Amino acid sequence: MDWFQQLGFLCFVFYTKTPYPEVSITLKQPNQFCFALNGKTRCITLHKNVNWPCVVKIVADIGKVQVKLIKKVLGLWPTFGTLTTTRNIQIDYWKCELLNSFDVTPNAKFLLFKYQQNLYNHVYPGRHIYIKANVNGQVVSRPYTPVWPLVETTEYGIISEDTLCLLVKSYPNGKLSRHLCSLNQGDLIEVSRPQGSFECWTSKTNLILLAAGTGITPMLPIIWNALHSSIKKYNITLLYFNKKETCIIWKKYLDQKSAAYSSRLTVHYILSEEENSMGDTKGHIDESVITKYFPTLNEESLNEHAVCVCGPPGFNKLCEK
Repeated sequence: MDWFQQLGFLCFVFYTKTPYPEVSITLKQPNQFCFALNGKTRCITLHKNVNWPCVVKIVADIGKVQVKLIKKVLGLWPTFGTLTTTRNIQIDYWKCELLNSFDVTPNAKFLLFKYQQNLYNHVYPGRHIYIKANVNGQVVSRPYTPVWPLVETTEYGIISEDTLCLLVKSYPNGKLSRHLCSLNQGDLIEVSRPQGSFECWTSKTNLILLAAGTGITPMLPIIWNALHSSIKKYNITLLYFNKKETCIIWKKYLDQKSAAYSSRLTVHYILSEEENSMGDTKGHIDESVITKYFPTLNEESLNEHAVCVCGPPGFNKLCEK
């Protein structure tokens, strides 16, 4: 661990030497800073008090984590404080309260939550969390992928480091999805630690993403991280399937991102229930779509490509076929 400071802030730098480390950070007291890296927890009693939230910068490919804390009072400290080890306490779920909700499509919402504790819980692309809530007297839990807009925007206000962002589509028979989309400001849910270990895409340089409906949610963090990687240059083709153009989630952000990275990100919108005004194919996933939009692969180039699929079960099975 290294640290450095200026009058207004101090930074801690951790070298986990593990690509895509698990990172959880909390400020238990104004002068008590705790961090868990890959399951190992340490606490620092700081020399003086700091503010929350922190600012976290992670170089995921090499496992470098930098945490910036803002000092409550300007000044240089003679020391950062004292470092102690702590008994690892497994926390299965944290409580989060709804800050705000926004309509994205006629049946999908963008929900912003804040942890009740001063907590930063990093969820890497390819991993997910479980959301748990009491729905009509029954505890219901489902996996969700945290997401954020692909571009800088003020449409949803200021999204801070410790904000949990979810895209949720309300399904007629979805107990939890309908409950989440009906929440009011201040209502509570419970959120698990990050789960999963889907990292196959990080070993490739060409990504082909097949998404249907809200299956776009795990693709968005992959797109953002791949385009902003400081270690490797990725090329991405996204085939995004929906019934109608009004069903496309965050189309304007996808269009802005593909325009900014035109040589590395290509997006095709494929609609099944109306003619496509964007010039792409109308229909469903089938061999003709694969033939039209997939690059020509040979044994040598095949090792450079990863194909990621997410959507309803029927869509996933067709893609695999």
